[in-house]
Formats: sequence, structure tokens, C-alpha cells
Amino acid sequence: GVIVLVIVVYGGVKLFGTKSEKISETIKIGAALSLTGRAAYYGEQTKNGLDLAVEKINKEKFPFKLELIYEDTQSDAAPAVSAINKLIDIDKVKVIVGLVRSSDVLAAAPIAEKNKVILFTTMASTDEITKAGDYIFRNRETSASHGKKMAELLINKNIRNVAVISSNSSNSIGYRTFFMDNFKELGGQVVSLVEYDEKNNDFRTDISKVKNSATEAFYIAPASGKDGGIMTKQIRELGFKQLITTTPVPESTEFLDASGIYSEGVVYTSPAFDINDPNVQDYRMSYKTAYGKESDFVSANAYDAMRIIADAVKNCRGDNSECIKSYLYKVKDYPGVGGITSFDQNGDVIKPVILKTVKNGQFVKYEE
Repeated sequence: GVIVLVIVVYGGVKLFGTKSEKISETIKIGAALSLTGRAAYYGEQTKNGLDLAVEKINKEKFPFKLELIYEDTQSDAAPAVSAINKLIDIDKVKVIVGLVRSSDVLAAAPIAEKNKVILFTTMASTDEITKAGDYIFRNRETSASHGKKMAELLINKNIRNVAVISSNSSNSIGYRTFFMDNFKELGGQVVSLVEYDEKNNDFRTDISKVKNSATEAFYIAPASGKDGGIMTKQIRELGFKQLITTTPVPESTEFLDASGIYSEGVVYTSPAFDINDPNVQDYRMSYKTAYGKESDFVSANAYDAMRIIADAVKNCRGDNSECIKSYLYKVKDYPGVGGITSFDQNGDVIKPVILKTVKNGQFVKYEE
């Protein structure tokens, strides 16, 4: 009995260590991100949030260390699938974070589901992900809540005729569909819908057609901040002076760089991440010290995801995916820097959506 007790105690110390011992257990987490390609900006912002979280976690009193294994999805579904397979088959991870684009998540989800691996996306918003599987989670709101919020704004501003320009990506289609459905339901009319190919960088022909359709406002659903910036600039250059609205995608430096002075006054829906919230100032300063700039909601979501996963691993005493899955479904009112976070029965996050605008080159809360 004494021998058994010694073995058990020694085993516990060996696995989780003590306060005075160096931690010996390392938990590997896969990170499949758009580090190159059209969504590289968002992949880099996501990476910033993940890295900052892991750095802090590994300095705190967790009975393990976290190690991120990065794979580049190249902003495309096929490489995303290859990345997921590599992380599962070669690296043997039980949790994967990332996958910026909705189309990448939808392509990779069946693989994660089959292998009972947690897939936690911090950026993808298409409504289709809701039913993607029991192991699929996200702390990014669905496009449905964003579409409803913007439709209500336009109706409240007595705007009844809107033109829509959207990319043909899953993410953009989700945003535009819910916006259009809600706008029509509230009494509005979509006078024109233009879908562009993601390889296109010149929208003048489409804009010219739309501009002459008696539209009172534009709703654009771009594939990237750069696309949104070019589109905004060209809309203004062709003489349209009324309201331009959009999705959260353009909240990026690449949108500001591409649109220049024409970004002023653009209104968009956004996760309720407030950089001026007193409760996020420690995070704000840590992020600014690490990267020399302010955090956006993309990095904040990634940071929260990593902290939540670390809590799950601690609770489960390891990376058992069944236990982590059960833990995540029970997360309610987690005080994240990206907003109070809860998960519903589908693994979707429950978080508020707000309106923001561009003012003097800054992304600020929109005051109606």
C-alpha cells in the first residue's frame, strides 16, 4: 500500500509538478491560420492574440506549459484541409484554433469532427458553421446578428433603397444574406445586388451600374479589408456621397490604407470590443508593448480563445478532447477582453454586436 501511494504521488508530481518544481508537462495546441494569401492580415492579428495569451499563460500558475504549432492555410480551403490533417495525424494535437475564413472552417470541420478534435475558430462568422459539428466552437458572432443590426440602422435612418456589393466567399454571402433578408422584412428594398470575384480589384463598372439604380446607400460585404477599402474609394470617386455601410471585415489598417480619406464616415457592425473599457486596460497595454499598436477585436478574440482553452485544459488535467468539449459547452459569462462570452448548444458564441464608424482615421463607436 505504501509503495502504491508513493508511485501515485510521484506520478502526480511528475505530470503536473508542484509550486516549487519546474513544469514538465507541455500541451500542444494546433494553430491553423491564414499567414499568407488574401486573409493574411487577419491571420497575423489572430497570431498576435494567441502568442500574447500563451506568453502570459506560461508565466502563470498553470500545471502545464502551452506550445502552439502553426500551420499556414494560405487563405484557401485546400491548404486548410492539409494543415488540419497534418496537425491531427503528425502532431497529434487534440485542440486546433484559428481558421480565419468561413470556407476554410467548413472544409476542415468534418475532419476535426471525425477525429474528435476541438476546432475553435475566432474569426469565421457564416451561419453554416452553427451545424458544422459537436466539436466545432467559435467566439465570433454569426453573420445573422450583424445583418439584423445594420438593417435596423438603415430603416431607422429612413433609408429604404439599398445597393449591395458582395464577394462570392462564404463569409461575405452570410453577411449579405442576413442583411438583405432583415432589410426586406423591415420594409426596405435591395435595388441592386452585385457579386464580385475575389481576384478582382476594380469595381468601377459594377459601381457605375449600381449608382444609377436610385440607391440611397451601399452595403458592401468584402472578402478582405483591402477589397473594402478599394471599393469604398471607387464608390466615392464615382460621385456617390451618401451612406456606405459594411461588415466588420474592414476594421483593419489595410482598409484604411486602401481607402485613404474616403474611409471617413463609413459605418459598420462590430463585435462589442471596446479598447477604452477600464476592464481591458491590462490587456491593452500588454498588447501595445508587444506589438507597438492597439489591439483590434480579431486579436482580442484570439486572446480570449486561448485563455478559455487553457482553463479547459487545467480543468480536464490534460488535453482530453471529450472533457474539453464538455467544459466549453458550460462556459457562461466568461469576462473576456473581447466581450462577455457564453456558448450555446451549437458551440456558437453569445455576444453583443455594436455599430462603429471611421472618424479621423480611427475606428470609433457610432453615435446615432
